[in-house]
Amino acid sequence: MLERLADDVPNSNLDNANLPLENDAVDQDMRRLLDDFLFYGITCVFLVLSYIIAMSVSDLGVILGVVGATGSTMVSYILPGAVYMKLHPEPHTLRHLACLQLSIGVLIVPTALYFVLFKGSGA
Repeated sequence: MLERLADDVPNSNLDNANLPLENDAVDQDMRRLLDDFLFYGITCVFLVLSYIIAMSVSDLGVILGVVGATGSTMVSYILPGAVYMKLHPEPHTLRHLACLQLSIGVLIVPTALYFVLFKGSGA
């Protein structure tokens, strides 16, 4: 019965054999356009935010403190622990130490940011 119904319905895909290839090309062009739009959009947002921060902050030490509190902690504590845990999924002592290192890094970042932003300017 299904074969009889399939014979009654015209198959437009067979009539336009090049249609899937054209759709793939359109999809690739659309993806490339969206990727470019996303790239340039994020770049413009970063530039505008950087300009706003540069014009509103009078003390460069605060910016360097924020960068140090986040960037150096990320590189020193969080990333090594996370990479080790990703590369060695089986539980063992070094993996537990890597988890501890990652946890300490996650605690250091907000603590350091608090001291940079709220306690640093009062001294």
